[in-house]
Amino acid sequence: MRLYLWRQDIQELNGVSAKTALDIMSDIRNTYHLPKKHYVSVKAYCKYFSVDKDDVYAVFDRRRLSS
Repeated sequence: MRLYLWRQDIQELNGVSAKTALDIMSDIRNTYHLPKKHYVSVKAYCKYFSVDKDDVYAVFDRRRLSS
């Protein structure tokens, strides 16, 4: 089980460009007062977007199975 998200993960989860994914990561960090270079956790992402972590992990599982 992964604890942190990369830019590519947010691109896939939200269907956005790389730049927009980086902006989302920055917004999450600002919202939760995280340092600029801090990883974005699955928990913070889920809280920010009001989604269940199981839904996020399901996307990762589908990606892993299709590889």
